[in-house]
Amino acid sequence: MDAEGVLRGQAFVLRDRHTAVLMHQWFDRAGPRGTPTLLVDRAVMQTLGSPGVNSFDFEGSVVPGIDRFMAGFGAQAVGYGQFRWQQDWREDPAGRFG
Repeated sequence: MDAEGVLRGQAFVLRDRHTAVLMHQWFDRAGPRGTPTLLVDRAVMQTLGSPGVNSFDFEGSVVPGIDRFMAGFGAQAVGYGQFRWQQDWREDPAGRFG
């Protein structure tokens, strides 16, 4: 919230036992500059200050500008597995599942 009490942005952080995950954030683009940085900074500081939390997941992006922004907080890109769901394995054009 800004000094006038207007909501300018929010961050949604999902937390389990040891990890906090930045799932989503939004901000009012007409609001003060620096709002996205403040949101992420506060999310990191609050969750890492919680008992037992020792990891903050910035939830990567395929947008290079967002990756650069998150890297400014010390985020490091880490690969992760992907799953692909296909309704009917017989429809796979490459024939990999049947």
